[in-house]
Amino acid sequence: MYSVSVIIATYNSDLKKIKTTLKSVINQKKIKLQIIVCDDGSEDNHFTEIEAYFKKNNFNNYELVANKENRGTVINALSGCERAEGDYIKSLAPGDGLIHSYVLYEWIYNMENENKKWSFSDVMYYNIDNNDKINILKINSYPQDVIPYIKHNDLKARWNYVVLKDIAVGVAMIAQKEVYINYLNKIAGKVVYAEDNVWRLMSFDGVVASYFSKPAVFYEYGFGVSTSGDSEWGKRLTKDWLVANHEMIKYSGNDLLKNRMIKALKLEENDHYRFYSQFFKGKVRLSLKRKLCPRKTYVPIGQELEHVIRLLTI
Repeated sequence: MYSVSVIIATYNSDLKKIKTTLKSVINQKKIKLQIIVCDDGSEDNHFTEIEAYFKKNNFNNYELVANKENRGTVINALSGCERAEGDYIKSLAPGDGLIHSYVLYEWIYNMENENKKWSFSDVMYYNIDNNDKINILKINSYPQDVIPYIKHNDLKARWNYVVLKDIAVGVAMIAQKEVYINYLNKIAGKVVYAEDNVWRLMSFDGVVASYFSKPAVFYEYGFGVSTSGDSEWGKRLTKDWLVANHEMIKYSGNDLLKNRMIKALKLEENDHYRFYSQFFKGKVRLSLKRKLCPRKTYVPIGQELEHVIRLLTI
């Protein structure tokens, strides 16, 4: 029925930030989409206000999923996926959004043209200071080394993503629904918060992303659990990372690259320093070392910047 289902996962989220995200999605053109807001047991899920916002904007293709108890990001995302009717799933967090009105259309077209099942984009970072001033910080490309994706060097892309941690920003992903749900189910009940580990498992299995070489999303830097600097959240995310590592280490088969990645993951877990010292001395030999290339970074200007400022001004 829809080209894409946009899932907005909330938990005690600020209503203004939710509306910012909704505004960026409702503004999408040339594509039929569904919006699913799934809440992870908040004290106030703001569903009354959210429904009023949809009606005010004459948007009817939405679902509201109220989970009774807090069970973590992975389970919350799955609860939204259960209502998804789109061919693709795009996840967003409150305060983040889509950078212009045609970006979903262009992004999906690019991914289908590349014949890939998931894709990552460049990201515009912003924050809002204590005086409510919107600061657009920069646009960055993550992973840092995008050349393997451009040149379709899947072996190197997989090695970089899984072992060298040259990963994409979670907000900058889009995927085919069946693939995304399949990998979420692989980590559900094991990984609690860091649902982004699905992309590592995909890369491990040879399901490699395409690179959409444009800024597709804006991201509130310093607010989310991965960039806030909170030590407790850091421990939780590290635990989830190691759990995902163990899911990959379980593999037993004849895939040479997978077995080499497992060797590296085990070495990293047992002795982090020894792994990197041996790797850069060439003792961990895979002939797939990453050449560090300059990360594409620039400050946005013109219509791109003006559009995001308007979206952030509710």
